[in-house]
Amino acid sequence: MIADGSGHALAFRIAPGQAHELPHAVPLLARLPGVPRWVVGDRGYSSYAFRQHIWQAGARPAIPAKRNEEAVACPERIYTNRNVVERLWARLKEWRAVATRYEKTAQSFMGVLCLAAALDWLKRRQALMVVAQQCSRPSMAGALVKRASPVRDGVRRCATNDAPCQNSDPQRHRAVTE
Repeated sequence: MIADGSGHALAFRIAPGQAHELPHAVPLLARLPGVPRWVVGDRGYSSYAFRQHIWQAGARPAIPAKRNEEAVACPERIYTNRNVVERLWARLKEWRAVATRYEKTAQSFMGVLCLAAALDWLKRRQALMVVAQQCSRPSMAGALVKRASPVRDGVRRCATNDAPCQNSDPQRHRAVTE
């Protein structure tokens, strides 16, 4: 799988369970819409030929060397972004059909994988749009501030109707306002 920096899946290739994934990495890079600044991968993608391919494409590899290879430059600040892909896999594996690979054929599994990735993309986009709408509406921001402060004018207010609260227990009142 190849993903962008925001954690959205861009392309998939299914490899047999007993085969290494490195031969599938070059065709996946070819499916990118443009040339990325960095290509981040784990130690399994450590190969001189693969690094050369990345350099020739115009990107920089951030792939650490295997333990039996000589050290190569791998910026830690870039390599830490590899968790974006790991978190994407974790979200996709929330789908039971993806995690257990119920589908018998590779074509059927690819369909389920693409559906899960598309719904993940839409779900994340919708969540970002909701946050953007809440931040752009000043009345909503005022309502959030008002809810966050249950004491106004020295009088404790009820969270439901903004009337003076008769409850003297602060723990109980905190549970009502949160």
